[in-house]
This record gives sequence, structure tokens and C-alpha cells, in this order.
Amino acid sequence: MKMLITLVFGLSAAVLSALDVVRNGVPCAEIILDQTAPKWVRHAAKDLQQHLKKISGAELTIVNAPSGKMKNRIFVGESRFTKALGYKLPVFKNSGYDILIKKDYAILAGPMMIYPPLKYNPRNKKDREKYHKFMGEKYGMHCFDHGGGRLCRQLGNVYANDDVGPFHAVSAFLESLGVRFYAPYEDGTVIPKSKNIILSPRRETKEAAYSRRDWFHSGEDPEGQLWLKRLKNGVRNGIVFNHTSRNLLSHPEQWKKHPDWFAEESPGKPYAGAMRQGGIPRYNDPGFQAAMAEWAGKLLDTYPTLTAVTCGSPDGQHLWDWRDRKKYLLPGVDSKQAHANLMWDFHVPIAKKLKKTHPAAKLLWWCQYNSHVPTNVDPSDIPDNIIFPPRGITPSYLVSSSYFKSMTQVPLDYIKTFKKIGKGPGWEWWLSYRSPSAPRYPVFYPHTLQKYRKFMVPYSDGIFAEVPSRWHSAGDRKSKNRFRLGEAKLMAPMMYINSKLLWDPDLDMKALLEEYYRLYFGPASAEMKRFYEFAEKVWARPASRSVTENSGFLKPADVPEYFRLLANAKKKTAMKSVYRRRIEYLEKGYAPLKKLFPSLKRKGPIHRIQLPMQFSTEPQVKLDNCKIWLPMFDNATAAPVKKNKTEVCLTLSRDRKHFRVIARCWESNMKELVAKCTKKDDSSIFNDDLVEIYIDTPERNYFKICVNPAGTIWDESTDTAIVSRDTLPILWNPGTKAAVKKYSDRWEVEVIIPTADFGKTGPTRQYPWGVNVCRTRIAGRDFGHQQNFSIAPTGASYKLQKYWARIWSR
Repeated sequence: MKMLITLVFGLSAAVLSALDVVRNGVPCAEIILDQTAPKWVRHAAKDLQQHLKKISGAELTIVNAPSGKMKNRIFVGESRFTKALGYKLPVFKNSGYDILIKKDYAILAGPMMIYPPLKYNPRNKKDREKYHKFMGEKYGMHCFDHGGGRLCRQLGNVYANDDVGPFHAVSAFLESLGVRFYAPYEDGTVIPKSKNIILSPRRETKEAAYSRRDWFHSGEDPEGQLWLKRLKNGVRNGIVFNHTSRNLLSHPEQWKKHPDWFAEESPGKPYAGAMRQGGIPRYNDPGFQAAMAEWAGKLLDTYPTLTAVTCGSPDGQHLWDWRDRKKYLLPGVDSKQAHANLMWDFHVPIAKKLKKTHPAAKLLWWCQYNSHVPTNVDPSDIPDNIIFPPRGITPSYLVSSSYFKSMTQVPLDYIKTFKKIGKGPGWEWWLSYRSPSAPRYPVFYPHTLQKYRKFMVPYSDGIFAEVPSRWHSAGDRKSKNRFRLGEAKLMAPMMYINSKLLWDPDLDMKALLEEYYRLYFGPASAEMKRFYEFAEKVWARPASRSVTENSGFLKPADVPEYFRLLANAKKKTAMKSVYRRRIEYLEKGYAPLKKLFPSLKRKGPIHRIQLPMQFSTEPQVKLDNCKIWLPMFDNATAAPVKKNKTEVCLTLSRDRKHFRVIARCWESNMKELVAKCTKKDDSSIFNDDLVEIYIDTPERNYFKICVNPAGTIWDESTDTAIVSRDTLPILWNPGTKAAVKKYSDRWEVEVIIPTADFGKTGPTRQYPWGVNVCRTRIAGRDFGHQQNFSIAPTGASYKLQKYWARIWSR
């Protein structure tokens, strides 16, 4: 960016003819804000006022019309006064801003997309009733909106995705002055100091490379939202881009009214939907397709500014209807390819209906991960109103050359089939620190991200990026700061860089990074440059992002090196200085890494497991081939359990594709056995009697499977790669199966777990799997509280991995 403003530390004749904003700490201009300006523009004017004061000590007055008290004026946004000056906003095809500086005024303006209030507020009972009447059905309201994103009540009921050209212009203006919005909250902004601010006459007009720059995290966070707005984020083109098909299934009455809309595991047995989503759609049902098209049409009628809608599948899920398996799951056809073919047959009739009713709108293609191009396309019958978004990605994994290649190959594959694919938004998971147990790796990859952003300009209109809130990343559910960005200052460098790249993928990355080290870390700039360059080198190693005892990109020697580099940088800074506080924050944030490798060293028992000659993948609770039984111990004391004891048999199929766990749970109070939960992945299962299975492997860390006496399953993954792929841990659905048998004195459970996501390594003596199988006993409450048993007692939580058993086979 060219320098638009000069900070003057000593006045000279060369600048006497320029526009004065502040001289010797005294205001020489006022800020003009149109009386009807939208609230975000008012925030922009306030931001300008506050930052100019922080720079110079002078507080400019904000007025709705020139007061006559000041010769010089700064206009934030267009108004009748800028029109009187002959100002015309340039034509923009996309998000942008315009900065015009003359001898006695400056104009900070740009195009705007301000999203209106929702017609139907999902929190309001009367609005829900109106919505149901409008629809003629009791549909859910998930994303029945205009694409404006989160409503920020604490900022005056504005929408997070409002695209505010005047705010972009104010931010660019302040950046040219030397202000840098490197991180949110305390100590995050770099602000230069000068008693004199003088503007050189000139003009700068800039348009963003990507029209969608959308960051999403749970909860309302006004400080965080202001930071993201200062980074010039927003959404120019409204697109409803989410799991919208769930709306047709979510109300309990829908199963009774439209049973054909629900996918069934077997005749008469519909799948349960995770997270109150109602169920899984039967995409092949003509009635469901027609209803989905009607829903999308009514959404477009309600919000005419929308440019595209999606009919997306429920979050994280696709489960096959028994009637569709034979048609799509053909021999030799990958399941994801089969799903793409099914979804093509779902989209085509919807696109055709929308073409008739809403010819200007687009239907956004939505297939699981968007990783496969459908192979059942009729070239003579391709609707021209379908647009194809990029494949959903975890950007930090782009450092893997194979991952990068596969992500960038997708749009090229679509073009081969569809010739023209339009531009759609990409779903991205920026979830490196999404839970307290997630490792705090220094995730830094600016050069790889720039390479990807450059490549995707012709194929993508931007991003929808999920980032964790503090209550996710720290388990902080009660404090007033729980809705802040999670691990904000660990994530901030890459979020800052990405926001810059979304405007200009061709920026000078070397210059940007050098400036960051110099301005943010001051006297420790050289040392922090070495830290981040080391972090980028380590993160880019060609190995799994999941670190286990025996594999992964991170090596034991890397951890002390991180902290040695940070310690050297801290030595260069003064006590209590802002530079030291910034480094200390990183030391504290990355501190859990010191415990990573020690926690991976197993202290639990070693067990060799069976590889039986025959292995049924359908659980039947047959114990005749169980030769080795492992006893459970009291999890707190490690003492043997005599009454209500539990035994476990572990086996692995010879092709290593299925892991089987059989637990035999003796129970003296069978009549009081608790098994109330009957829905898969429903958290109420943790109030029941349970068998809990924990597994980590040399390539994945870690999985949790629970089964209650009703045979209900909870399966989740905490592995970073799997979580990013499936968006939520509980949406890991590998195809776990379970069966339960009950007797007068015991209950027995068999669990079959597909191992496709476990990786290819182990279990061997050199590369064992970590396993703990546990029982939470609720029945009878013999001791006035629940009892906890496990094959590898931890003394506390079942998930303390260093105490888990190590299993291996030949």
C-alpha cells in the first residue's frame, strides 16, 4: 500500500500546503458522518476518532454536518456533503474502498452491503408461528436468513457479515498511518505516536480479490467482531451456505407426516439425526426434492438480495438409505463417489425448479466434502444455475504436498465435467485449538497459504471459516470472556495474514512478515523471526499432523527449541514492556507442549490381542471364540473388582479392518440398570450405565466409543485431521456397530469398530495402539455414587493416555 498519510515529527515547508488533521497535538479537522449512516459506519467513524487520539492525543469531533469551526474535514462514508463536493464513488464489482484526499478534506468511502433485520426471528415464538404458516409446514429455521451471519446485539444489532466499504477505508487509512491490527484484545494493536498528522493529497481505490471473508465462532464477542472488521472482513454477496436440508426433518411431527423423506437404515427404521437435526434425508424421494426446492424458493422470496442458496445435508452426516444402496454403492465404486452421484440426482430437479421460479438465483452444489465429481452427469442435461464451491479444507494441512494437490485438483476436475463452474465459497476449519486437550502447536504456514489463495482466485469467491470460541478452546463456559476467540493470540498471526491475502493474494509476503516482527516484537524482532521461521519449518514437515509416541511431524527435540527461541527473544525486551507481554503470552499459550511427549509415554500394561481365523463384522455377542479375557480394576485404586466385576476380550480382524471389543459386565441389580438414551451421539448417554472404549494409534490421537445397555452408540474422534474433516468430534461416524444381550446376573456387549481412520501403522510391539476399556456403573448406586472400572486404571479421568494399555499383535 502506498503511504497516504505522513506522520510528521518535525514540521517542514514541504508539508505546509497539505491537509492538516493534527498539529502539535491540537485537532485541525473534524469528522463528518451522515445523520442516516448505518451503525457499522458510525462504528467506523468512532474507530477513526479513537485511533487518531491514541496516535496524537488529539480528539477530533464527530458531527453530522460541517460545523464551520474547522476548515478541514474528514468524511466517513458518502453524504449530501460529499455529493456537493462532486465526489462519485468508483464502480466496484466486489468489496472495496476509496480514499480521496484533497487540500482541505478527505473522503473515506466504499460500497456497502448492509443486511436488514430478519423477517422471522428464530428466538421469537410468534415469528416461528408466522414462519410455519408462511411455509405451510413445521420446518426448522436453521439459516433461513439473508447470509448476514451472526447478529451482534452489543454493537447495536448489526450483522457480522455486513460488508462496509467506509469501515474498510477507515482501516486502510489508519494502516497507512502505521496502525497495525495484528491481534484482538489487550496488546494486540500497534499504534505509532506523533503530535502531528498531515495528509498528502492523493487517491487510492482498492477492490478485494475475494468477496466473501466470513469468520464464524460461537457466541457474541464485540471486541473480536470489531477486530475482524478492522481487518476488512465481510460478505459482499449474500449466500445461504449451510446444512439447510435439516429444516425439513427437524420437527418431531415430520416423521409422522412425511416418512418417505427420511432415510432408513432398514425398513421402518429411520436414522436418528445428530444435534437435534431430526434425521437423514432420503435424497432420492421426489417429494423431498420438491419440498426442498419450494423451501429454497421461499427463502429467495423473503430475501431478494441473496445470490445463491444451498440445500445442504445435515451437519457431518451421510448415511445410506437401504433402498439406495443397490443403485449407488456398486462394486468398485468409492463410497464418497457414490454419495456424489446420489447428490447430483438430488440437485438437478431442484435446480430445474428454481430456474423456473427464480431465474436469476443460483443453487450452490453441496456434497460431502465436495471431493468427488459426479460420474452420472448427462452432458445434455446440466442445469446452468448450479455453482460449485471449492472443497472444504483445513488450511493448515495445505503444507502437505499431497493434501495441497488434492485440494487444488478438485476445481480442475469439475471444469472437465461442467466446463464452467462459477464461483462459490469454500468452507474452512481453522480449529487448531478447538478444545483444552488439543495440542498447542505453533501452527504457522504463511507461504503455503499465499500459494493456495493465489491459485483459488478463479474458482472461489471466498471463505466461510470456523474458528473456536474461548469456551471451546479453554473449556471456559462461565466467565464473561467465554465468547472471545479461542487462543486468540496464538491464532492471530495467521488470521491477520489470511485477511490480507483475501484482499491481495499477490502481496509482498516477505515485507509483511518483516514488518510484523519489527512492529509487534520491537527489540526482539530478529529472535521472533527465528522462532516463526522454525515453527513454519517444523509444521511443514511431511508427516502426520497427529503426533503420537512413535510418529508425527513434531519431534521431542523441537519442543525445548521452541521455548529456547522464545526465551532468547524475551531477554531482548524490557520488563513489563508490551513486547515482553506479547512473548510471555506465547510462552503461556504453548506451555502444554512441554507435557506432550511425557504424556504419550505409556505406563499401562502390555497385552497381545487375538487375530481369530473368522471374524463377523455383525455383532452377535457370541463368546465362543473369546480365548483371552482381561479383567477390569477399580479405576481410582487399581484394586481388583470382586462384586459386579467386568471382563473384556479384544480382537482384531486378520485384515485389520475391524476392531472388536466384547465386555462381560456382571450386575447384581439388573432391574435397576440405566439405559435411557436411545439416540446415537446424544450426550444423555453419559447418564447411563456404559462401556467406554478409548483408542489411539501411531497415526491418530484419539477415539472414544461408548455403548449403553440399550445398544445405543456414542462415537467421537479428537484427532485433529478427523475433527477438521467432520466439523465436530461427535460427528465421527465410521460405521460402529454394537449388540447387547442381558441375563439375570449380567449384561454383555459386543462392539465392532471399523479401523479405516486409525491409520496403517500397528498394532505391533514397536508401534502398539493405546487402549483403555472402561465401565461406568450406575445401576443400584451400591456405594451412593457411580463406580468406575477399567482395564488400565488411571486414578482419575479415563482419558489420561499415559496410563492406557498397549496392545499389539503379530
